[in-house]
Amino acid sequence: MSTNEWQECSMKGVFSNSPELVSAVDILIRGLCGTPGVAFKYRDQVFSSTALLSHASANEIRAREALLPADQSWSLRYMGKIINDKKFPVSVQKIIEIPCAQDSTKMLHAMGFRKDFEYIREGKRFTSPHHFTVTVSQIYKLGEPNNIKSAQPIDPSLWFVELTAVCTDEALEETSKELAKFSEFFHPLVELSRIDAV
Repeated sequence: MSTNEWQECSMKGVFSNSPELVSAVDILIRGLCGTPGVAFKYRDQVFSSTALLSHASANEIRAREALLPADQSWSLRYMGKIINDKKFPVSVQKIIEIPCAQDSTKMLHAMGFRKDFEYIREGKRFTSPHHFTVTVSQIYKLGEPNNIKSAQPIDPSLWFVELTAVCTDEALEETSKELAKFSEFFHPLVELSRIDAV
């Protein structure tokens, strides 16, 4: 079992679900990345530690189940606190990910973690020549706990766009600037911005 650890730079935005705009954004991203994109779908169950309530909003554990491709793979992702540092023009967050068994949620409950919410994200993932990842997706809430078939769009009128880049601590400042520069290609179709911690 391998553990992956990295700093993730990201920028996020939304655009309306009109056929003309959806097509324009798709053409733009295909042109920037040179690929048609790969379909993805996953379910995230988000946990926080009941023993560290003061940090519950700052650190998360997500149990992620891959639904597409249908390989039924699972992973645990530690989501560190978003760094509020104005020298970075993007959001910066430490992430640690390890593959795990399906019963990892039972283990989290036994360790004192509390399940806060769950959601499904479905869309397309693109990779640019600069190794940036672009995802265009919709987010679904579950009408019934643990029932994937009960999923409904949180807002069917919107699509979510996320740019991400992973790097080491040493390359963080340079990577954040390069990602911010890449985001400028999306204007005026999508307004992308950093998300700060609250």
